[in-house]
Amino acid sequence: MHAFFTGLFLMLIVFGMLVATSVIYDSVKQFTVQTYFFQPDNLSENRPGMPAGLNEIGDSRIRDMLIKKFVTEYFYITPDTDDIKRRMRNDSTLSYLSSDSVFNNWKSGQAKQIQEQSEKNVMRSVRIVGDILNTVDESGNGYWVVEYELQTWRRPNKMDEYPAISHGKMYLRIIYEHGLWPDAPLEKVLDNYDPSIAFMFRVTQVEDYPE
Repeated sequence: MHAFFTGLFLMLIVFGMLVATSVIYDSVKQFTVQTYFFQPDNLSENRPGMPAGLNEIGDSRIRDMLIKKFVTEYFYITPDTDDIKRRMRNDSTLSYLSSDSVFNNWKSGQAKQIQEQSEKNVMRSVRIVGDILNTVDESGNGYWVVEYELQTWRRPNKMDEYPAISHGKMYLRIIYEHGLWPDAPLEKVLDNYDPSIAFMFRVTQVEDYPE
């Protein structure tokens, strides 16, 4: 009797496997592939073929990209003390994107904080929130208003750690003109520097208001 029930149980298992296999087989037969074409985009990493030219991208978008680059360079932290040392040099990306006064103020303030945090293996990323807007103060000076979000991880190698999130707002006075610096050695820039430094762009004043 025991052998009978064992055999019946095995037959039920085999029958179940056959049913499951047939379902999978039918699913495979009905599998279809939806085809999509590449969508064009102004940025080269998001489109095939030749990258878009400056005139195609437009001055407003280029300006916003350069402002975002400046803010990112201003705040980000990696757990690498050599990185902040490079950023504090007079030939760094931030130095080219800034006037002398802005860069010197950054080195004596924010850069020292970044260096201290980097030595503690802190990592911080930067995200621009919303649109970059232009405003005029009571004195008639024009500023670009940038709202940012900082995500900070303070414990290295802790995969379950949630970052500390903070926000702030920067008011930037900038100089921006269409095109590249006439005397920029493009081949040298592309080989050794960030391409952003070739644009006629400078931040001449920074007011930062962290929340």
